[in-house]
Amino acid sequence: MKAYTINLKENYPFLQGGELDCLLMDYPCPGAPREWKRPAVVVFPGGGYWRISQSEGDPIAAAFMALGFQTFVVRYLCVQQEVRYPEQLLEAAAAADYIRTYVDEDKVRKKKIPLGIVTVHLSQ
Repeated sequence: MKAYTINLKENYPFLQGGELDCLLMDYPCPGAPREWKRPAVVVFPGGGYWRISQSEGDPIAAAFMALGFQTFVVRYLCVQQEVRYPEQLLEAAAAADYIRTYVDEDKVRKKKIPLGIVTVHLSQ
C-alpha cells in the first residue's frame, strides 16, 4: 500500500490551493500480474464549503479501498481560507485530471475512473 498527498496548486497554477490524498494498493497479493489494476473512487468530504468533515474523508476512502478501489480524497479550500465557489469545483476538476493523467502509475483502470461526484451523508 502507498499513501501520499498531491498539492493541486503546484500542478495546476490557476488554483488557489487544494490537496489530493491518494490511498492506493500496489497489488492484491504476492504473485499478481504486473498489469493488475483497480477501479477508482474520488471522495469529496462534505461541509457545505465552510469546512471539511473529518468523518467523511479518510474513513469513507478506507471503506472503498477495502471493497477493491484505488481511493482519492480531495481536500478543497473552504470559506475559512477566504475562498469562494467556484474554486472548489476547479479543484475537483484538477483532481479528476490528475488521476486521469497518472492512471497507469497509480494502477487505476482507465475505463473505471469516476465521471461524477457521489456525496455520502453519514447518520449518527
